[in-house]
Amino acid sequence: MTLESHDHRRLVDAMLALTGAEVRTHRDRYVRQLGHLIDGEPVFRRSDVPFTDLWGLVAACEEVPGALRLLPEAVAAVDGESPELDRFRALVAIHLPPEILTADERGQIVELAGGLDPPVLLDLCRGAVARLGPRVRPPVTDLAAVLRELEDAISDPDVRPPLVAFLDDLAGRVALPARRIAGRLADAVARRMGVPPGPAATPPPAGSAGGPRPSDGDQYRSYFVVLLDADGIDASRYLFEAWLVTPGDPGRLPWHWERVPDGPGDRFRLEQIQLKIDEALTELANRSTAEIGQLTVEFIVPRRLLDYEFDRWQVAAPGLYTALGVHYPVVVRDLTRMRNSLMRPRWRTRHRRLREQGSAVQARAVAFERLTEPYVAQHLHARLLGNDDYPVCLVLFVSGAERHIQAAIGAAVTAGLPVVLWCRDRAAASRFDSYIPEVLMARSVANLRELVWELRRDAGSEGGSPEHLGLHLTLLWDEIDRVPPADALSAPV
Repeated sequence: MTLESHDHRRLVDAMLALTGAEVRTHRDRYVRQLGHLIDGEPVFRRSDVPFTDLWGLVAACEEVPGALRLLPEAVAAVDGESPELDRFRALVAIHLPPEILTADERGQIVELAGGLDPPVLLDLCRGAVARLGPRVRPPVTDLAAVLRELEDAISDPDVRPPLVAFLDDLAGRVALPARRIAGRLADAVARRMGVPPGPAATPPPAGSAGGPRPSDGDQYRSYFVVLLDADGIDASRYLFEAWLVTPGDPGRLPWHWERVPDGPGDRFRLEQIQLKIDEALTELANRSTAEIGQLTVEFIVPRRLLDYEFDRWQVAAPGLYTALGVHYPVVVRDLTRMRNSLMRPRWRTRHRRLREQGSAVQARAVAFERLTEPYVAQHLHARLLGNDDYPVCLVLFVSGAERHIQAAIGAAVTAGLPVVLWCRDRAAASRFDSYIPEVLMARSVANLRELVWELRRDAGSEGGSPEHLGLHLTLLWDEIDRVPPADALSAPV
């Protein structure tokens, strides 16, 4: 594995922030400790210049299997744990592809495949290799090599991943009772990779030429969409409109928008809007014959409200008076970008990449930004524009500079990123910095809505601490293919 130059630079910069990285003798201890972990010190040209020396160390680790993954542990043995080490460890985890199969699972697969007749096993491996494409051709007689390539292989969003397809094929070839073991293994790996267990499903019908269709994961999802716009006269009041959005016919109408009471023209304070939302949800709850899928709540708001804690609004409509973000996934969307046609090309491109991302986490899909002093949002904007397709997600580390959040979000949405995640509370920021990157690596960008919802539900459990991370998260999740009707409210002149 060879890192791209910007990934390499990011790791070196993170190492420079470590306690003793500026001192040559301290770096020597890193190298010696790593040598103990990998049975031999990495070989590279040493330098008294810290940046050059660490660049060489990271490059040498790329050449030794497993060395880069063990480098943070070598640092920990020398320096001990620290927030800087947490950051470095998370970046290494993000840049390295996760191992999809555990050692036990690999052993199970080898044992199950070993029970097949040699011609059947050869045919199984040939089929797996054929899925890898013409550039990757491991020996069909080397099952371990085939598995390694299958783990690294990616596929189009509507195509079953090669590893899952191989395990499905294996389950179909072994005899009972091994078939049940192989089937459970195939289902577990499928869920881990974010695809439905069982045989590959028939692809859904294509959308019309006139517009995009809901993704496979959204075909049963409904949305309660709340749009707020500044009054223009009274800064404490907002125009308010809300819809229930349900999936339509993918071949003709991707989404069906149904207005809920209190239409355009009404102006409310935020605390009044909270009551209106509870009333609207109560009205939906009383529709006993209505078919409403898994509900997500979206707030489309002016940029200055993106950091507002809508997820903590108390509602009673679902049957228990508690925070909205405990009942449903709650996200915010940027009204400013939605109304600016010049921003749409980049937004559309990166949203398409988000959909294609699926369960595979790539280093270039996620950008990390620390809002330290002094902070210039234009620099972030320039970096995010460096690639037309990536990143699709920005994770903000606040570090006590809350006043820069709006500027950083503005840079991200202007660059077209559909996903931004940050922590609103300085006291919880350190836990956010150490926890979110590692979990994001394990769960992927595509699962962020569910990840944040899990944290909010955990925070809402009995005895939850006010400092719980789930009480202080804001997720901007902005899908371009679901935009309010053209006659939606607009700010008065």
